[in-house]
Amino acid sequence: MIEISAIRKGLLQVISGHTHQSVSEAGLMSATSSRKYYRIFLDHRLTPRDLQTKADEELEKIFLRPRQEVLQFAIPNWELVAEETARKKNRKTIKVCWEEYAAQVPADLKAMTYKSFCKAFKAYKLHMPKDVREMVLRFDWPAGEAVMIDYSGDTVPYVDIVTGEIRQAQVFVGVLAHSMYIFCTATARQTTDDWVDAVIAMYKFFGGCAHTIIVDNPKPLVTTVHPVSTVFQKLFLRCCEHYGSTPLAARPGAPRDKGAVEGAVHLVQERVLSKMMKTQYMGLDAVKADMAVHLEDLNNRPFVERRELTRAEAFEEERPFLKPLPKVEFEPSSDAKVLSVRNDYQVRFNNKRLSVPHEYVGKKVRVVHYPRQGHYVIYNLVTGERITEHYAEQGRRTYVKREHMPKAHAVMVKTREEHLADLEQIGPNVYKLAQRITERLSYTVARTRLSALAGIVTADCAEYYETCARETLKMAEPSLQAFIDHVGQGHEERDRRMKVAKTRKKKVREAVNENLRGSQHYAQLLREAANAE
Repeated sequence: MIEISAIRKGLLQVISGHTHQSVSEAGLMSATSSRKYYRIFLDHRLTPRDLQTKADEELEKIFLRPRQEVLQFAIPNWELVAEETARKKNRKTIKVCWEEYAAQVPADLKAMTYKSFCKAFKAYKLHMPKDVREMVLRFDWPAGEAVMIDYSGDTVPYVDIVTGEIRQAQVFVGVLAHSMYIFCTATARQTTDDWVDAVIAMYKFFGGCAHTIIVDNPKPLVTTVHPVSTVFQKLFLRCCEHYGSTPLAARPGAPRDKGAVEGAVHLVQERVLSKMMKTQYMGLDAVKADMAVHLEDLNNRPFVERRELTRAEAFEEERPFLKPLPKVEFEPSSDAKVLSVRNDYQVRFNNKRLSVPHEYVGKKVRVVHYPRQGHYVIYNLVTGERITEHYAEQGRRTYVKREHMPKAHAVMVKTREEHLADLEQIGPNVYKLAQRITERLSYTVARTRLSALAGIVTADCAEYYETCARETLKMAEPSLQAFIDHVGQGHEERDRRMKVAKTRKKKVREAVNENLRGSQHYAQLLREAANAE
């Protein structure tokens, strides 16, 4: 905006005989502005003395009248609008203030449109004093950290294919806070199930999960609104737990806490819903399909400020930082219980026995059952970490994973083939011996013998056990006991040699100690020398 001092100086130059172009070259204002202000000067029948004597405030009312006032628009009480939109309680939105303003405009004046009202109010706030001007914090979210969700106020009409009634599809919008990649879909209503189904579809669309999911305070998701300790609806909490996302509610009355999704909702309304208004849809699925087409176009449009980058390209940079999707989708009909782990490192759930790592014996865990997929997921009750999962099979009651067993138990349940494969890693003689001693035995007895053999041999002494196995195979009837005897003899010989070596070291140490004079020897010499004197 041109300063009133520049207008005063430029008009005085024009009155004194300078051209409008020379005023422009002097840097005071453009030639067009000079002509405009000169016409105003003539229309108000001012004199050069008026320009020199009148105060700046008086000249501003003449030369810098608001455009709305010049065009005979009613000027709102901006101070009142700023107060009503900034107060903590019973805050009014700008749209409500505009509606109240439009209803009170006199008949001889014109009312500003909502868009012009918002633009003029924004300009008014820029010229407010710094002590009352609203400050804004811009926050850069790390990649994969947060996704913000909300519903749009605009809806899409469609025909219910069952009843033939015209219904309004609710539009769910989600956006990744880092890349601003947008997702939107249509739901029949805004119930808790609709919110949860939309979140499931959103994460499937992204191909991953964000660490935090930020919501407003809608009643279907939030049971108790609080600035710090918000209480969420249980179904929504289970959904977030399934996908590994932490729910976070925006502060009450602070929509800028989720400013990314507020902007995304506006873009969806402008770029997606506006193109769907003239189409008649038969069923909700048709709305979703057409919405997906327009959504792809939106995500492939370049950013306004970064013309070289699109949302889809920014999302490809963020994709590696998202958490991977669980193996199964979340089911709203899932059931959950808190159970204690028994001594057999198993929990009982719906007549099923499910194993957990043996370290959790005696502790409590949380078991979630998804009946549609027949899937059980077990969580750490303290940290919320996923411990393990099991898939149900028809007619099976017990589900035990070998990695959950103690080492001694895991050896006992190995099959004959698994034992032989492990012994083959020790050496060919041990493997051949294992085959010889079990070739005529039943499966159960053979597995027991192989388990005993596996408990004896170790990989760090493979060469020694290979030697013992080779000696045992020279016998007419090699057996496990014969191998144990060979191993024992070798151990006895090793122990005897170690004992002899220790004895020799001790004798050498004692002999060395006898040759050491020590400090007392020299003390005795000093005493003897003192007595001689």
